[in-house]
Amino acid sequence: MLSGLSPDDDETAVTPARFFVGSRMGLEAMWLRDALLHRLDASEQFVVSPELHEHARVLAEWLDNCAGRALPLRSLLLVAEAMLAELAPRDLETIWTAVRGCDRSLSARDREWLEVLEAIGRRDGRETAAASRAVLAAEPRLDPASRRFLVTAGMLGSLPQCNVTDARDLWLREGRSWLSVSDGIVSPGCRNYRVGWGLPDGGIRTGHPCGRRP
Repeated sequence: MLSGLSPDDDETAVTPARFFVGSRMGLEAMWLRDALLHRLDASEQFVVSPELHEHARVLAEWLDNCAGRALPLRSLLLVAEAMLAELAPRDLETIWTAVRGCDRSLSARDREWLEVLEAIGRRDGRETAAASRAVLAAEPRLDPASRRFLVTAGMLGSLPQCNVTDARDLWLREGRSWLSVSDGIVSPGCRNYRVGWGLPDGGIRTGHPCGRRP
C-alpha cells in the first residue's frame, strides 16, 4: 500500500523455508484461507498459535452454517490480521466474498468492519483511510487492540495519498495513548513497515515518494 504500486492479483505463492519466519507466516495464512473456504479440515491444527487455530475453526464453522447465527467478529478480525499482509488481494477477496454470502447474518457493525478488511486487502489507501475512520467514529468505546488496528490502518491508508497531515491528525487524536510517536507503527496490510514521525519538518523516514529524507 505504501509503495504506491498496483497490487499483484495473482494467487499467493510461498516457498517453504524451514528457518525463515516469513515463509511460515505465509504458509499459515494460506492454511487459514483454505480452512475458511473448506478446502481442508479446519479441526487439524497447522498454525503455531492454538488461539489462532481456535478462532479459525470457529469462523470456518460459522461460514459452513451461518443462517440465523451472529458473525464471530473477534475471530474474523484475528484471523484476518494473520492473513492480510501475507495473501494476494485475489485470495483475500475469496474470503470476504464467502463472508458476504452470509449477509443476512451480518450486523451493521459487522459490515463496517468488513469494509475495512476489504479495503486493506485490495491495498486501497483511500478506502482504507475512510473505512477505518468511519468505524473509529461509530465506536468510541473500542478496546485498545481494535483501536490500534484501526488507527494504524487509517494512517497507512492516508500516506499513499501524501496526506501526511491527515495521518498525523488521526495519530494525535486517537493513537498517542498506546504508542510513543517516535516508536513508529506497523501496518496491518504491510507488516513490519515502520514509519517514523520524529522529523521536525514532518517528513517520513521511508522510501515512500511523499517522504523527505532527514
